[in-house]
Amino acid sequence: MKRKNQIFLLLFFATTSALLAQEATAEKNMRFVVQLDSRNTFVRDKAVSIFGIRGGFLYKDRYELGLGLYGTRLLDFLGREVEKDYLDNSTTPAQLKPALIGFEYASIYGEYKVLENARWFITVNSQYGMGRVNIRLQESNGTETLKRERKSLVEHSLKAKYHLNSWLTLVGGLGYRYLLSGQNQVKKAFNAPIYIISAEIDFKQLFQALIKKEKNP
Repeated sequence: MKRKNQIFLLLFFATTSALLAQEATAEKNMRFVVQLDSRNTFVRDKAVSIFGIRGGFLYKDRYELGLGLYGTRLLDFLGREVEKDYLDNSTTPAQLKPALIGFEYASIYGEYKVLENARWFITVNSQYGMGRVNIRLQESNGTETLKRERKSLVEHSLKAKYHLNSWLTLVGGLGYRYLLSGQNQVKKAFNAPIYIISAEIDFKQLFQALIKKEKNP
């Protein structure tokens, strides 16, 4: 329950900070920004969603540096862990056991705005993260054993936004995640491409467009 409260507080501060950031004037060289930063990836050829939140300082509206928190599970119901066989080396001889595998990590990131115009917004992003892999082994007697393995990683990605109209923006991105530490079987599972496919809706602009359409059918 304590962890859930912490996540709710993070989301609250993220929303509040984002609203305050929007009120900042364009003349300032540096401002603080917070945003949700979810993406998708593959673990052993299975699609997995990564939920994240990040906050940092944006300098001259082009360079951003900050911290992020990411995980494959959020509030114990969003996202999922991956089912795969895991070689348990803690037994003699080693045994292949069914397992549920997920991960969570904190990262330092840097982002650079490559292009921005009326239609396009393109950025490149690099992260260095440290965290852990959670491995839930399913024992033959029906019990569950939790193993945690520390890991570090690097991730590079490119994200593009296309403003389709005044209220709808399409978002896409590609990248790659590489684990710097961990067992070979874990590294093999988690070294994989990442991708972003989503859309952003500006509800204020949408409502204004609907009102304008009603007034001028």
